[in-house]
Amino acid sequence: GPAQRSVRITPHRSRIRCGMSAPASGASASSATPGDDLVPNSPSAVPAVGAFVAWTLFVWIGRIRNALADSDLTGNGRVVTLTMSVLFVAGAVAAGAALFRDWQAPSVRSSSALRLCVRILAGFTIAIWTVRLVTIVADHLDDLPFVAVHAVLAAFSIGLGVWASVVSDRRFVHILSVRA
Repeated sequence: GPAQRSVRITPHRSRIRCGMSAPASGASASSATPGDDLVPNSPSAVPAVGAFVAWTLFVWIGRIRNALADSDLTGNGRVVTLTMSVLFVAGAVAAGAALFRDWQAPSVRSSSALRLCVRILAGFTIAIWTVRLVTIVADHLDDLPFVAVHAVLAAFSIGLGVWASVVSDRRFVHILSVRA
């Protein structure tokens, strides 16, 4: 059958992508083509999720570096610290990959994946920083600068996680409403 041109508008880069696709057998020229689920003019998640991903990588790669250099941290303490840090890095990489995919080709599926990755990473961030901050305050009450630095790290991490969650939720709801 004749080839059908599909047009995708990607507002985040202000350009139009065109591709050729053949209609399914028996389909008319006006039927849906692959890529028709793409949604133009959606609110961007790049600033919020990008900041959350970058901050998470900065904090937890730094923690890995510090844990490896700390001769007092041995055995199970080192294993737990490194495992938790690697999980944060992996979560940030997954959220960053989902953000990139959603930025490249916004759709219900990509925004749903982004929302899920951000929610998991934000939930993990809130849970770990809440427990960690209580532990830090209890263990280092005599070292106020140490407590203050970690309180700021926790506040930024939690704040960025909440912001990224709200933005990715709003983006998903918007895309879903446009597609409905």
